[in-house]
Amino acid sequence: MSQSNSKLYIKYLARRATHSSRAWTAGIVGFVVAVISGYLLVELVMSMLGYGPLLASPLQMLEFVRDLPSRVALPWLALVGLGLFILGLILLIKALAAGSLNRHQVDSDRVTWIIDDRVLAAAVSSHLRQFAGLGQGQVITSVDRKTVTVTVSPHAGRIVDKTALQNELVSFLSSQKLTTDLRPVVEVQTGGAPE
Repeated sequence: MSQSNSKLYIKYLARRATHSSRAWTAGIVGFVVAVISGYLLVELVMSMLGYGPLLASPLQMLEFVRDLPSRVALPWLALVGLGLFILGLILLIKALAAGSLNRHQVDSDRVTWIIDDRVLAAAVSSHLRQFAGLGQGQVITSVDRKTVTVTVSPHAGRIVDKTALQNELVSFLSSQKLTTDLRPVVEVQTGGAPE
């Protein structure tokens, strides 16, 4: 495998590991379309061969659709139309949205390193806890797609330098060489943790 193909394959693997699949949505929509199309095709072929319809002939279906506004109250038709519009909008958003998983990629040309957000949060908490000399449970970290939020709860009366923690968090995140820039947020609670 050439160097350029190798890099493309690594990018492909990383994308697969960090983004959710659209296979279920596409599979369900494809199945529904296939069943409806298959049924309509069977009815059309049976009508062309002169056999009776399974449920309704193509002509009966067209007449049903044509006469629908006169047989059903217009508010109900509007509600069904609105429901179908919302379903279509949901499917469109699902198809076009990012769909990221709780993982981040480490920048590397040779291999694909994927870090789960929970592992990254534990590493950040451990590092900042050791940096600030705090005890277990006094640093809580949450990681999402674009932000790392660290909540520090020092013991009552203990002063923690928020700026130093913020700088250390920036340094730690840059040392991890993640492909996405995460916005670091440090919050220091003043109430204090129980000793």
